[in-house]
Amino acid sequence: MLKDPVDGSDACMKLLYGHDYLNLTSLGRKMQNRKLVIYHTFFDPLRNVPGPWWAGFTSLPYSIKRLQGDISSYAKDLHKIYGPVVRISPEVVSVHSATDVRKIMSSYRYPKTKSFEDVLLSENMFSTTSESHNRTRRKQVGPAFSHTGLANIEDDVMESGIVNLKERLERMLDQGKDSFNYFSMFQSVTADVISMICFGRSFNILKTEKSPFLDCFRSTLIYASIVSAAPMLHQVPFIMGKLRKETDIMLSFVHDSIMSRREGIESGEISKDRMDVLQMFLNSTNPDGSDLTEKEIFSETFLMLAAGTDAIAMSLTATMHMLTLYPEVFEKVRNEVRSTFTDRSKLIRYTEAKDRLPYFVATVYESIRLLPIAGGLVSRDSSSEGVVLSGIKIPKNVKLGLYFEGANRDPGLYKSPESFDPTRYLGPEGDLLKKETFSFSHGVRICPGRK
Repeated sequence: MLKDPVDGSDACMKLLYGHDYLNLTSLGRKMQNRKLVIYHTFFDPLRNVPGPWWAGFTSLPYSIKRLQGDISSYAKDLHKIYGPVVRISPEVVSVHSATDVRKIMSSYRYPKTKSFEDVLLSENMFSTTSESHNRTRRKQVGPAFSHTGLANIEDDVMESGIVNLKERLERMLDQGKDSFNYFSMFQSVTADVISMICFGRSFNILKTEKSPFLDCFRSTLIYASIVSAAPMLHQVPFIMGKLRKETDIMLSFVHDSIMSRREGIESGEISKDRMDVLQMFLNSTNPDGSDLTEKEIFSETFLMLAAGTDAIAMSLTATMHMLTLYPEVFEKVRNEVRSTFTDRSKLIRYTEAKDRLPYFVATVYESIRLLPIAGGLVSRDSSSEGVVLSGIKIPKNVKLGLYFEGANRDPGLYKSPESFDPTRYLGPEGDLLKKETFSFSHGVRICPGRK
């Protein structure tokens, strides 16, 4: 019995034509391979871009490294061999130079690739490829992340963050616990703080120690990505059941937050002038004059929650990690804090730390320079006109992979780029260098909550 139609057709041809068919098949394959070689040698628009020979024929090595989560070290090794612009697959070019990355990120001319669209249930500030949509949402949410906006809710943020963290650590010490996973702890802190900034209400993960929300927003990210890639799976309960259930918990939290806020405004308990993310979107309208839908508000606020929680937690973890590796830097940070703020009964506020702890702030910048939150390659399109990068012409509509970690270690921008040296961010020159760091993206799509 024949296994499938392809095998059956092939078998019939062999019976009819015997070895002649096999010879014709072999000849056809050889001709096809020769066509590919001729095309990639003489006609491929990316043939002049440096890179390994196989990059013009297959994306398999690149895809494997992405699946392994090892694309950063992979890109780093290729750039060492081939320079600042490297072809890493038939359709992808990796970009390492800080100058080139800045050029791409500084203009809407080079849009996000289509792979970003609808990754979070509805178009939002992160996923949109539309310049107008991105500008509109940034303008709407901007006041919440301004110095005035943050100062407006700083007391609530401190209560949800450092106050609850201090109490949590004290409880652990009272229970005889002398160790903990600081990344998980930082995730709990930042989730509580970001939920307060976004919704005006905290998850209270630090207090309850059993909150489901960290798992829920991870599940929502996974669910949205799967549905975007394969919509039919939305109807398969035994595959998506748990993800849908936990996504519904997040949707309910946002819905309840919106209803609670509207009731608070109607009763006069909450002012429309409150400057958190939820209120900014509730006060805003779309370009056509319509109010934002609940789905739109969910997509935007959930983006802030998911991206903000992981971004800040990873930044704190990077800083803690570097301080453990460099005890002499840790000593300087500790001495600066203790000599500047002698009353240990008082909490240090944001503006106080920023203005009076320059070495500590420099240490944070240096930590996230070497260990940026944007791992891997950030995708952009070379535009309908193409672009020249490091003297190499990149044709139109080519996918560019911006290697932020490499740009953060560009010797043209940083002296001894592989060294951990917080002093590079001190003084007037250090202030200028802070603006060149790519850890929170750059240019027109820079992270709105980076401050």
